Amino acid sequence: MKFKQSFQWICYSLSIFATLLSPISLIGIVDTGYHNGYRNFVAQFGIILALPILYWILKRIISYEDVFEFIEDRFGYKSYIASKLLWTMYQLLRIGIILYIPAIMLKELTMIPASIWIVVLVLWAYVIARGGLPVVVKYDSIYSIILLASIITILIRMNSEGIVFSGLSSSRDSFSGTILVGASFQTLSSYLVSPDLQERFKQVGHSKLLRSILLNSFLGIIVTGILYLIGVSLKQAGYNFDDNVLLQYAKMKGLWMALPVTIGVLLAAQTTLSTGFEILVKQYSSFNSIPLILFISTGIAFCLEAIGGVSSYEFFVGYVGIFLTVISSLVILGLVFKKIHSFVWLIMCISLVFVRITFEMEMWMYGLVPFISGFIFVLFFNEYKNENG
Repeated sequence: MKFKQSFQWICYSLSIFATLLSPISLIGIVDTGYHNGYRNFVAQFGIILALPILYWILKRIISYEDVFEFIEDRFGYKSYIASKLLWTMYQLLRIGIILYIPAIMLKELTMIPASIWIVVLVLWAYVIARGGLPVVVKYDSIYSIILLASIITILIRMNSEGIVFSGLSSSRDSFSGTILVGASFQTLSSYLVSPDLQERFKQVGHSKLLRSILLNSFLGIIVTGILYLIGVSLKQAGYNFDDNVLLQYAKMKGLWMALPVTIGVLLAAQTTLSTGFEILVKQYSSFNSIPLILFISTGIAFCLEAIGGVSSYEFFVGYVGIFLTVISSLVILGLVFKKIHSFVWLIMCISLVFVRITFEMEMWMYGLVPFISGFIFVLFFNEYKNENG
């Protein structure tokens, strides 16, 4: 029993890793590597910059139920509602996209309609999520190991064709420091804001918190590196694909490639979906939310299927993902400043929308906009308040 408890933190760490490695990452990173080389791979090292701040913040707020409780304590009930609604919108859109992307891929691989796959994925994730956190973590841990095995199988299969080492020779890409800085804040936001991840960090405990973050960082960098290597290798080997590079390659190579890709996509979807459902149901359990959550998330997936066009990795990181940066900015400001007007979140959202529409920047940099604008607003507000008594 003591042995199991000693290594329990590994199960929770694997669950965090599997939750973050969604089909958006699995498919999108391969596409990014194929089209852009290793340039954006530097973003994965953002966790190294974010780690000291993340560790400091998590230790400060780990006694709270979640980040929304901390925001309510520091900014009041209105900010609590605003941040929770923003997170809910992010989570529902994320679930919808994660239902849609694998359903489309599985349709191409199996010829079974995407709508059937959407329903299957929803029911599968819901059954696991009903068991609560212990059951979700258990299956996430198992799935993460199988998922890693699937990715390694794809790499070994490609290596048997002699095309992997051609990808290694194409590593001379111009890396951007702005990508590293922006990605560090995006990574910080992903770990900090999601109540499901904070819940797992609580189970890990203070003593193994840093160890858990380091394990997730290591797994993320290694797996992302492999996915970039797959994408770059396929490009260097002369394959001509547009999007869904991994899918097209799997279809071309038949069962031996289609099987690990199918398993990888299914399990990447399930780890993210079951966690998403579990935490949404927990957040809104008093509102009899289960049917509503299932209905909305399934509806978003069906709408995406009807509209067509797979949402890319860049789309999710550059648009949907930056919702979290508003909430994480509130948390950081709440820890740094004592006097903050509750409408700071509104300034953040307005500035983010304005900059996102008006300026063309690296997608990673948009996440810094709410923090910078909020920081400036708080400085000016406090100075104005001091001058006017």
